[in-house]
Amino acid sequence: MSKASALLSAGLQHAQHIAVHLAAARIRDNTPACRLYYHKVWLVGDAVNEFSIPGRPDASVFVEHRMIGRLRIEALNSILRDLQRMTIESTNPAPATVHWAFAPMTDIAQARQYTWRLAHEHYENFTVVSHLVPKALRQDFCNIYAFCRTADDLGDEVGNPQLALEYLADFRRQTLDCYAGTTKTAVFTALSETIQKHDIPQRPFLDLISAFEQDQRVNRYETFAQVLDYCTRSADPVGRLVLYLAGYRDQQRQALSDKTCTALQLANFWQDVRRDILERNRIYLPADSMHKFEVDEQQIRQGRCDDHFRALLKFEVDRCQTLFDEGRALLPLIHRQLRSQISLFSAGGQAILAAIRQQNYDTLSHRPSLSKARKISLMARAMVAGALAIFAGGAH
Repeated sequence: MSKASALLSAGLQHAQHIAVHLAAARIRDNTPACRLYYHKVWLVGDAVNEFSIPGRPDASVFVEHRMIGRLRIEALNSILRDLQRMTIESTNPAPATVHWAFAPMTDIAQARQYTWRLAHEHYENFTVVSHLVPKALRQDFCNIYAFCRTADDLGDEVGNPQLALEYLADFRRQTLDCYAGTTKTAVFTALSETIQKHDIPQRPFLDLISAFEQDQRVNRYETFAQVLDYCTRSADPVGRLVLYLAGYRDQQRQALSDKTCTALQLANFWQDVRRDILERNRIYLPADSMHKFEVDEQQIRQGRCDDHFRALLKFEVDRCQTLFDEGRALLPLIHRQLRSQISLFSAGGQAILAAIRQQNYDTLSHRPSLSKARKISLMARAMVAGALAIFAGGAH
């Protein structure tokens, strides 16, 4: 047996173990993951070898191997990585955004439709693209949101940190390719227009990816300064991207935007304290604050709210409110047509803090959220404020 044949044989035996939990439906339905697998296998050859998945007589994987003389170690390793990824995906179904992060789409009209639909259908604490956004910027908002949502899902919705890092690395390569003039997927086909139109630098996008990569490696923070450092990449870039859409590139506005975006991120953290530890094994509450108020990880995991936890969360909510207050100075410095939408984001975050206070800082037994009526009320208030600004005259 040649060295290449022996390698392939050993690789197939290893692949059998990797694919033990692969659902038969993933093969029969010819899903995107399987098409990618078969495409890569096709590079090896065109004859077929079938082997069964142990414990799954109803499923099988086909491996092309006739052109054995041309087989390279990299090709086999690529096959095995795809099998491993498919196994993980079959047991941890990911949202559609993960599929579309890699599915080819170069038609600009279809790409725009995809990002528009994603921005209007996905749940958030508050509407991402409302009628308060100037019409000329709505598609750009959708395109940027699609990037942020997709990168976030690649980090949080895959269910396997190592696989998430591989996906995010691929997404980073797509970002760099986009700036080099090459786009292959819906997100970047649509986003490339926005980048060119508004001359947006690549750093905010790369910073966001960096934050989601950090989530795969870091799940505890010792100090508030460490949490704030994370926010400089997980939240602040979003505000800066919005400022670029509005034509603002100065440091003063960016610094004020950072205050609001960090506050929004912190409000989300304090809203999801228990969900983060149960679903993602993450604690964003600084360890030094937890120690100060005599709260430990086990208490959070068990959902036991007492006076110590309430004091801790009040302390963090108050710090978050201070950032919202400081960020409010941005509003008079931006165009009145965009001011209402920005104020709406801030109002939504502060409404979450109000809901936390209303629950007496107990976010362990019940996750605070905004009701539909509350969202409508905030929207109406923002619209009225925007109308008054137009009548009174505002920043241009």
